[in-house]
Parts: sequence; C-alpha cells; structure tokens
Amino acid sequence: MSNLELWIDKGTFCQRPTRPDGGFISDRKLLHEHSLVKLETGPNGTSVSWVMFGANWASLYFLTEFISTCVAPVTLRYFNAGWFEETMDSVVDARRRLEELLAKSDVRFAERAYVASFEPRPQGMSERLRKALDKGPGTDDSAITCVIDTNRELVTVESVGRDSLVAKIWGVSPVSFPCQTGHNYDRIVSRSYFDVLQTGKPHYDHVLAALVRPDGEVGWIGYQRIILPEGQVANGVGRVKVISDLAPVDIKLL
Repeated sequence: MSNLELWIDKGTFCQRPTRPDGGFISDRKLLHEHSLVKLETGPNGTSVSWVMFGANWASLYFLTEFISTCVAPVTLRYFNAGWFEETMDSVVDARRRLEELLAKSDVRFAERAYVASFEPRPQGMSERLRKALDKGPGTDDSAITCVIDTNRELVTVESVGRDSLVAKIWGVSPVSFPCQTGHNYDRIVSRSYFDVLQTGKPHYDHVLAALVRPDGEVGWIGYQRIILPEGQVANGVGRVKVISDLAPVDIKLL
C-alpha cells in the first residue's frame, strides 16, 4: 500500500496546486512560496513538512488535531534557516511537539552554526570518537586534516578522509561547502582549532549547523567531533585532525 499525499492550505485539505497551464509545481515552491503544509501518511508512518515562518497558522492548528488520526512514527520536517527533522514514536508526542513549534514560529536564528564544548567522556560518544580519543585517528581515512595559520587566523582543509563524515555526504573534495573558508560556518566551527594548537590537547564538542547539501537544500546537521593536534606548531602554522560522527547533540534551538 502506497502513502497518501495530502496538502493543507488555510486550515483545510486542498488539491495539490498546479500551474495555470496544468504544469507541475515542485514541493519546494509549494512549501516556501505558497505556504502550504504537506502530509504523507501510510501503513509505515507519517511525514509532515512545512516552513515555520511561512505556513498559515490555521493549517498548523488543523494539523495538530488531524495528526492524532495518523500512523506513527511521525517525522516532522520543518524549515527555519534550514531543514530540521525529528521523528516521534507516537502521535501524542508528535502533537505535543507540533504545538511547541507552532508557538515558536516567529523565532529567527542569529547564526547558522552552534558549538557546545564538553568534557570528553565515553558515555554518549560513538565508538569512532572513543577510539580517536584513546588511540588517535588511526589512518587518515576517518579524519579531515586542516592547516592552521595562527598569524593570519586562516584555516585550510588539506585533505578529506574517504571514510570521514564530510566524505560520506559531500565527497572527498577539499572545496565542498563544509571545507570552504570565510563563511559563517567556517568562522564558528574553526575557533576550537586554534585552542587545540594553543593547548596541545584534544578537544571534544557538539556541533549543530545549517549546511548546504549536495542537492542544494539547506539542512540542519548535528554531529559530535574530536579535534586532535598533529605535530608541532612552526612559524605560527600547525595542523589538526578532526574526526566527526553523526550523533545526538546537546544543543536545542527550538
């Protein structure tokens, strides 16, 4: 049995809009420009998509009532400076979360990346990060190597390991979006690199960032990382290795 696709406009279900000539309109346009809410439901679960600052409130109020009739688990996919995704195990939890998000529809983020530092403890860390903390990164396949010029405060990605988190999403090119310098994401996530070179000690933190995916969409990605110093700093230039893994982050924006 296939999923049922439904669209909500101004508090009620509607036919999927088309162009005046009957042509197809993409989901992206319907969500961002027409301010519609999309609901897909079937025997294996339910998915809801909307743009927080664009969706009609009547549609979201309608959705909070209707969601109780849907099949769990429920995936909430909502846009606020990037796409968030959350999956709820029950329709009760989904309704509660929808009500919370509805109350925060006017929230705007000042940044597109957030970092929270923690003491490195094995609990809550993935096996990859635990091994990197205990034994170093091993081969370069799992790490990104960055050259840090402390005099000019510049970070250059020297290599991307083929088994690194970046490679799994964007490939091994050192000029993919996460590896570029000068944008907001780079400025925020690279601050810790300088601290690692200064202290000579590993650093563990959580990152939540809105990143441009290979398909051009912007999505919020949460990951944990270990930053390790490599070698000595000479003439203000040093290197760090960064090992990252998709994992729950203790950073809550909404």
